[in-house]
Amino acid sequence: MKNVTLAFDEQTLEKGREKARSQSVSFNAYVRQLIWQDALGDKLWVEELFHFMDSNPLDARGVTWSREELYERG
Repeated sequence: MKNVTLAFDEQTLEKGREKARSQSVSFNAYVRQLIWQDALGDKLWVEELFHFMDSNPLDARGVTWSREELYERG
């Protein structure tokens, strides 16, 4: 892992440290997580959504809809 030096004003640094503490992570881990989430953009929430759907299968109890019925509902 590479080291990077960043500069923060006192207020930003303190707010970041508070947020990191509230999540029980180090400030370094918090910044790394923010950069990772920003770099992934929309891809991250899509992956999390698919993981959620895979972990929580839906039981439609035999109810089905035709394509026409779905378009009418939209």
